[in-house]
Amino acid sequence: MSIKRILIFILLLVWTGISSAQDLYWVLFTDKQDTDFDPYEYFDEKAIHRREQLEIGLYDSTDYPLNESYVAAVSHLSENVVGESRWFNALAVSTYRIDEIRILPFVASVTPILSEGIVAEVSTESFHYSDTEDSSWLLSSQLLRMQGEMFTARGFDGKGVRIAVLDAGYKMADTHPAFQHLHDHHQIIQTYNFPSKKTDVYQQEAHGTMVLSCIAGMNDNTKLGLATGSEFLLAVISDRLAPLKSEVYWVMAAEWADRDGADIINSSFGIAFPHYQPKDMDGTSMAARAANKAASKGILVCQSMGNAGGRPSWYTLVTPADADSVLSVGAITEYSWPSPFTSWGPTADGRLKPNVCAFGTAIVADNSTKNPYAYGSGTSFSSPLVAGFAACAWQYHSDWSNMELKSKIEESGDLFPQHDWRLGFGVPQASYFTKRALLEEIPREILVDSTEVPQVEKRHNNDNYFFDLYTSWGFVAPTCAADHKPLHYGKSESFLAGYRFRGHICKWYLLGGGIEMGATWYNFKEPRFDGTVEDEYRYMHLKKENLRVSFLTAEFFQRFRLWKPFRESTLRYDGLFIDAGIFVGWNFSARHKTIAKQPDSRSSVTTTAPDISRLQWGVRARLGYGILSAYAQYRFNRLEKRTFYADEKVTDFPRLEVGLQIVIHLDWWQFR
Repeated sequence: MSIKRILIFILLLVWTGISSAQDLYWVLFTDKQDTDFDPYEYFDEKAIHRREQLEIGLYDSTDYPLNESYVAAVSHLSENVVGESRWFNALAVSTYRIDEIRILPFVASVTPILSEGIVAEVSTESFHYSDTEDSSWLLSSQLLRMQGEMFTARGFDGKGVRIAVLDAGYKMADTHPAFQHLHDHHQIIQTYNFPSKKTDVYQQEAHGTMVLSCIAGMNDNTKLGLATGSEFLLAVISDRLAPLKSEVYWVMAAEWADRDGADIINSSFGIAFPHYQPKDMDGTSMAARAANKAASKGILVCQSMGNAGGRPSWYTLVTPADADSVLSVGAITEYSWPSPFTSWGPTADGRLKPNVCAFGTAIVADNSTKNPYAYGSGTSFSSPLVAGFAACAWQYHSDWSNMELKSKIEESGDLFPQHDWRLGFGVPQASYFTKRALLEEIPREILVDSTEVPQVEKRHNNDNYFFDLYTSWGFVAPTCAADHKPLHYGKSESFLAGYRFRGHICKWYLLGGGIEMGATWYNFKEPRFDGTVEDEYRYMHLKKENLRVSFLTAEFFQRFRLWKPFRESTLRYDGLFIDAGIFVGWNFSARHKTIAKQPDSRSSVTTTAPDISRLQWGVRARLGYGILSAYAQYRFNRLEKRTFYADEKVTDFPRLEVGLQIVIHLDWWQFR
């Protein structure tokens, strides 16, 4: 390399460093006055058809262009214009003069851009397909797990559905054999590279190539994705040299996809750390707002959840997976367990995420000329698998809206109506749609005996609430209260079993209640007597004495989740938590039992039913992780006027109890 070229390269690096160090902002304008808009010139025919079908007006103000004079004035005060958004009437700029821009009369607000974009890919590993026996199984299973063969057998391949892929690059996708059918039938309609402002998308990374293969790729006659008949819009939105701009490009690409007639957007590209915090994943980011706006325009948005499941500081989802109207997709292993990398729901404000899940390890197209296919891991690949599934379902039910389709895909999940924080409603199943198709194809006069027709199960969603069985084993502990009869504390035990309800208020806070039945045994130490000969003989020969109190108790508690949930299971643990609450009980039975040795060496057992107070109440706390917790409870009321013999009374019993509790989650039985 010549010295001149080296100097130019160094200058480019310096300039890149300077420009990336500039502050980035969204500048939002007050209005769009003096702008003209012709929807028939701006929109693709499919975009117009989508709006007409959903009765969305063609002259929505959010589709009007920005005021050119506003743009010019802000551009004059900026070092660089990154992009613009018609939907939000905003301009993204890098500038040192933001205070001057802020006071312009047509500027409504200024928002710093602090986010960075990341692809939702864990790893890829190249292999020789013909030499790998396991790859053949995985290749078929990534679609069979969703019953994809039912779509294929009925000719559903996503034809007529246009899918926009927002990703980091499509290296070799123009020459890869996995996409030969797309090029032969001119199914790639538009491409655009937003960072470089060019149409060439085939010279950068290959992450988008892998993602596209999970939607519509082929390996000879075997499908990598289900939507081999769909049309495609390919957008590059990743800028490695200026990652802060990626969220701007996400917003711009969503508007571009809407304009060019996309029915589905798949994004395996999320925005998260280091500038966002987990508490920010509440659907308020610019990308999340853009995703919801795209949904309001009739587009189904499929978004990967992210791969932060193993990151201690951030195991939650990425944006725009936190958008309410987005179909957020988690990942499972080939054994239907949650992939260890898949990010967790819910959103920071407590909404249910993910919506569904699919294989997080898949066979994907690679950019290697030697080994054109690879193992890929990440929610980057579960999301496009679901996007291809959605295209096939929408092909048959073309009269459905995007939100109807989203709801039906959730209902088709193999866990529905139960919801899991990593699996959502489970893996979508094609049989849910093909059964509906069969019902609609059968003439009504044949539908006489409904038992002969496959029925679509009606399901009800109660996924915010969970029910547990539990059992506790505890010991009475000494307190300050004076006991008339000393106890064997190590032998004074309590056992109970209960049924508990808990409901999420937000991600870290729950409310719950339960009902339980159990008993406490108070085992007394050395007996005492009041001076009579008869009592002295009875006490001196007493071998064992205890009091059993049986009770029915109700508890009410609040739970605070302190740390990430347990990661090696599909079940809904609450991780590390603290419970604090109250209990109220009814002592419905009491039995006083003594065993004494008679003069003839025989043992005599005496059982009486003493007068025991019928009520008890107090406070209870638990510290737990997963299914195991330690508890302590304190009874406020006294157990007084307890008559065992005519001449003996017990004024109170110890009020403190400590022990262990184990939970049986009912979700275990419903996991399939």
